Amino acid sequence: MSNHNFDSIFQAVSDGSQREWTDEEKALILSHLELVNQLQSWADNNNSDSCWHGANYDLVKPQSCTTNTNTNISSVDEDIHIPF
Repeated sequence: MSNHNFDSIFQAVSDGSQREWTDEEKALILSHLELVNQLQSWADNNNSDSCWHGANYDLVKPQSCTTNTNTNISSVDEDIHIPF
């Protein structure tokens, strides 16, 4: 894969186009752990800039965030429940 592919991946989440990554770009991202980590950091810091397509964000967002959020909600519900 060429650097052009990496450039187009980053451009899709930085130029305001909100372009969804192609299947080829998604495969490239998922095959490079370092690239996934870079994109996760970028998403965490820049998701509010409205440049991220929802499908792109869903591809790189850390799964632990979803798991921790769901776990925290369950824990809160359990802590609030007071049986009489």
